Amino acid sequence: MFEHIYFHANSGTYNFSDIKQDLNYQNLSTQNELLKLKSQEYQIDGEFKYLLPRPMSDSSRKYFLYLQAFSYMKSGAGYYTRRESYNSYLISFTYGGKGCLQYDGKEYELKSGDGFILDCRKSHTYMTQSTSWIHSDLHINGGNISHIYESLFQEKVPVFHFSNIQVFQCALEKVLLAHQNGAPNRELKFSNETGELLLLISDAHLEPQKNKLSEEMNYLQQYIELHFTEDLTLDALSKFCCISKYHMIRLFQAHTGFTPHEYIIHLRLLNAENLLRMTTLTCAQVSALSAFANEALFIKHFKKAYEMTPKKYRQLFQT
Repeated sequence: MFEHIYFHANSGTYNFSDIKQDLNYQNLSTQNELLKLKSQEYQIDGEFKYLLPRPMSDSSRKYFLYLQAFSYMKSGAGYYTRRESYNSYLISFTYGGKGCLQYDGKEYELKSGDGFILDCRKSHTYMTQSTSWIHSDLHINGGNISHIYESLFQEKVPVFHFSNIQVFQCALEKVLLAHQNGAPNRELKFSNETGELLLLISDAHLEPQKNKLSEEMNYLQQYIELHFTEDLTLDALSKFCCISKYHMIRLFQAHTGFTPHEYIIHLRLLNAENLLRMTTLTCAQVSALSAFANEALFIKHFKKAYEMTPKKYRQLFQT
């Protein structure tokens, strides 16, 4: 594991106060956001390997995800980290032993195959729960990470699980290799590989709820089919199924192949198609009965879907 990653390494038992006095730490803190943080305390106990960030321009930090720090730890009973108000997102994964996460007023036990993802601006503590805890911590930031986190993880419990650890490990090592890559496109590659890791975690997160969520998407689909001529906003649909709108869009698209907006437009077009075939209503009347905002918008959508105007479509069915 991690055979192709080139780490710094250290071991011992010491706390944050000890570390702050170390000259090497003081030098490292000039280039590491995580080390500069004041509102934190921790105790290292055991062996750990770590990676540090690489120099990046402000524009790259704005547009790409980037690594703030990574560590792989074989921690003893005395290990803990307590932190808050840190602008970072943490992905942690347990390989062996037992750990414990305290976050958002709840406590979670962490066993082999368990991971968690959280917003480090919220108060959190994680620690060894038994005599040892083998785990990795990946701190990331930059780009659209706040939007990704809000869309995929914010309203779910932080803990996820992989029954096959190698699935997670393979994706994680791609991220770390991209970070160490010296190629000119390194920043883009790291950002893309990290995005793939986040999607993998999101899918694992959904697995225990898969049947429940599938049932919820069925209800949502039926609701839209019954009310497609009404003003169905994303906020209203999100409230209906009690899921954040960004999460809802992703689940609905996975369930039907369409976003909710696309699905509504298709239903309205199918209704219009039927009216054009079966009635002599004007185009404006068909548009209104199919809940399009105006006739011009209806014609635009119809031409895009059927590659002809509503008038031409109606002519195909006239005797």
